[in-house]
Amino acid sequence: MAEGIMKKKLKLMKIRDIAVSSAGISAFDSSKASKKAVEISKQGGVDISEHKARAIDEDIVERADMILVMDSIQKEELLTNFPKSSNKIYFLGSFLNENEEEREILDPYGLSIYNYRLCFGELNMAIEGLLDFIMKNKNNSNQ
Repeated sequence: MAEGIMKKKLKLMKIRDIAVSSAGISAFDSSKASKKAVEISKQGGVDISEHKARAIDEDIVERADMILVMDSIQKEELLTNFPKSSNKIYFLGSFLNENEEEREILDPYGLSIYNYRLCFGELNMAIEGLLDFIMKNKNNSNQ
């Protein structure tokens, strides 16, 4: 859901110099998004019906400028498998509120449709905060 939300926001903002992709810690390559995720995303104006999962690997980690995680389990797994990546791992939920460094967003997989709605809303707001952060830093580096 996060990838779809981010891509839509970038398109609406006409930002073309930021690439977005997602990969999972325990994702099965080429598996589709869950029906609940597709449904809730569609209700939010985001089409993820063609999304295909992929597992994170060394190449993805190396090429990334930022790696966004939803919870501490994901962060610990990344730090264990890719210890050199520690300086580019951020909690996406931290962008909901500037005062929280490690705010988790609950992964709704296997939970109720309510949990998917809640997650979509949190992702949407966190991505707005993330984009604000990126744009501020981009503007500061251009000065």
